[in-house]
Amino acid sequence: MSGSNLALESILQKSNTYDAYDVFHIKKIHKKFGEGEIKNLTFISQFRRDYDRVCLGLKTVYPLDLIDYNYNKERAVEELNRFCGFRYYKAKHCENILTKVIQLRWFAEKFHVDKRRSHLSSLIVSGQITREAALKEMEKSLYDEVEMERDLKSVLNKLHITREEFEILLSRKGKQHGEYPVNRYYIWINRLLRIKSILKNRFL
Repeated sequence: MSGSNLALESILQKSNTYDAYDVFHIKKIHKKFGEGEIKNLTFISQFRRDYDRVCLGLKTVYPLDLIDYNYNKERAVEELNRFCGFRYYKAKHCENILTKVIQLRWFAEKFHVDKRRSHLSSLIVSGQITREAALKEMEKSLYDEVEMERDLKSVLNKLHITREEFEILLSRKGKQHGEYPVNRYYIWINRLLRIKSILKNRFL
């Protein structure tokens, strides 16, 4: 089962991310830069996904896409609040301090990527927000300075990185995933799947 859904995640800016299923890629980067062992971590590779799908007949189910016609963000937040006192964490993927810092500081300052463009665009095409409202949202600051300073200190402490080291890394030119070893099988399979999807949609 997957928590992904088309209503809130249908649009993603091109060339600002790489899929998490290339385990070969992850292990090569860890071998070059990492410390400690990652052999006890559970990875789901593209090979495993293909095997499960083709040989075992397993399918991924997306329950949120089955709720009414359109999974509604505001309604979901309200229902969660009534059910368990849930409080929304201001922006998508900011539920975790690490992902919050990565998205609002690392991506934005090192790679000049504002993830709000994707998130708000998905809300626009699913009819949950107007383009005008989205543009107003984009005018707001990415984060609260005091809150970000607190979160950044927490993350750096857990990663055993000094503030000076972080600033040096942040100032360096960003590297793309293709600059490190990647699984060529994975890339070609995804290209073939995209071509298949385009052809299928064209002749529907």
